[in-house]
Amino acid sequence: GWGERTFAIVEVNQAATAYNQLDTKRDSADVSVTWNVWSGDPADKARVLLNDKEFWSGTGGAAGSASFKVKKGGRYQMVVELCNADGCSQSDATEIIVADTDGSHLPPLDYNMGEKNKPFKQTSGKVVGAYFVEWGVYPRKFPVDRVPIPNLTHLLYGFIPICGGDGINDSLKEIEGSFQALQRSCSGREDFKVSIHDPWAALQKPQKGLSSWNEPYKGNFGQLMMLKQAKPDLKILPSIGGWTLADPFFFFTDETKRRRFVASVKDFLQTWKFF
Repeated sequence: GWGERTFAIVEVNQAATAYNQLDTKRDSADVSVTWNVWSGDPADKARVLLNDKEFWSGTGGAAGSASFKVKKGGRYQMVVELCNADGCSQSDATEIIVADTDGSHLPPLDYNMGEKNKPFKQTSGKVVGAYFVEWGVYPRKFPVDRVPIPNLTHLLYGFIPICGGDGINDSLKEIEGSFQALQRSCSGREDFKVSIHDPWAALQKPQKGLSSWNEPYKGNFGQLMMLKQAKPDLKILPSIGGWTLADPFFFFTDETKRRRFVASVKDFLQTWKFF
């Protein structure tokens, strides 16, 4: 039996509403496999191969298991090889997925230019950018796959908030429910660290190409990861603050708050690698 076939370097809690509980970041994915042999002579050595490269070796047997780490995301063909004095036998290849937030495990995004968008060739060498807003997937029903991708050099994801409650994010109270949503996202998180305003829209909502129950990354972020596979040269940038989210910037004359903010942005970019 092969057991689990999807693993993740950055694991997302699909039920989390607070950013501190949303992800678990590691340097590698913990991959495991079990096997059983029902006939033939017993083996004394076993190997596990991913795309013909050895990732584990050890003592073989009619039944066994292996655990090892994979540092790079992607889709791998896994083979178990069992050997004894008479030679080696290999299992049929089985695909496993090692998910990472650069989208290396995902196919390219299947996007639609839309009836009002016309493709054009860029010859100016200038930046051609657009905002993609987190909440656009709701009444507007505008997911990433509807963005006129071929016409852009840059896509700005709006908006990444900065944690803080009363007296820090008061402008946010102008929009019904938005201040409360940020407090849920920032539960247990220090003020002046960045967060994700709506984890459901960003990472948990099923979208085109990302609807399986065990999909590691869904939502806008999942589609942006697929977009990087479709157009690797497109620059995707997080737009931090802005509009009703700009109030915390007025506190950054304080070096402690400023350093905390910068450190959180660094961690954010290292976690969500498609940016």
